[in-house]
Amino acid sequence: MVTMKSISSFVKYLFPCLLFLLGTFFPFHAEGAMFLRDRLQSAEVGDYIVTAIDKTYTALIVKEKSENSISIEEITIPAARLQYNNQQWRGWKQWVQNGAPGNTSWVVYTIDKSSGEMRNIFSYTKNSWCHMSEENNFLSKLLNLRMMKIPQRELKKVGPPPTEAVHDNRRLWAPKMVFEGNVVRDATFEAWRTRWPKDSTDLSGKLIIVYVPQDSHKYPAYFPYWLEIHGMLGKAKVRIIDSGRELASPRPLPR
Repeated sequence: MVTMKSISSFVKYLFPCLLFLLGTFFPFHAEGAMFLRDRLQSAEVGDYIVTAIDKTYTALIVKEKSENSISIEEITIPAARLQYNNQQWRGWKQWVQNGAPGNTSWVVYTIDKSSGEMRNIFSYTKNSWCHMSEENNFLSKLLNLRMMKIPQRELKKVGPPPTEAVHDNRRLWAPKMVFEGNVVRDATFEAWRTRWPKDSTDLSGKLIIVYVPQDSHKYPAYFPYWLEIHGMLGKAKVRIIDSGRELASPRPLPR
């Protein structure tokens, strides 16, 4: 059952869910519709994103990509621990290259690209091979939901609406784009929405809004830079706080 607790923890299995879809057949999409899974093809070795949810940061790094498989590293750290080790903060890339001090979990997944099946998962934290639980399918469902583009007239804007019947000149709201630790001022986004199917979960029938970069080649854009779930007690939000290229992890890929 998908609950608020499972939403908060879904980042742990983010890339296995994403990459499960790499080997699947993608049907024709009507104009104005989008599936998040379609953006996975642009992933390159060294790409990384850092997500923030419930005061926990998770760095996801494309470690190795071959004809048949792809390996993804996932490093998690609570915000409080990062601040504790933050006296000379020089960015996420250097944090990883310095051994990710303060992390509470560091694992690597290897996925078969043709079947989407998990070949193995290794925990650097425990120095052992592990089994992955299938209890949380939030993201895999999300990636398969048909998203519809939000018309410009319905997009969220910055500031209060005008009090009189005049032209609304407020600028459109957009999430912050951070690339290699720097805010990108000219980044443009597309806003999409979907509705969770009727089921027995807490998400049943809830409206979901995502913002993704328009330029899927210039930036890692295979996950929304902003995701918001409406209709729950307190909005559930996931955002990407940094992204980049060419991150070389100090950990060897276990064989």
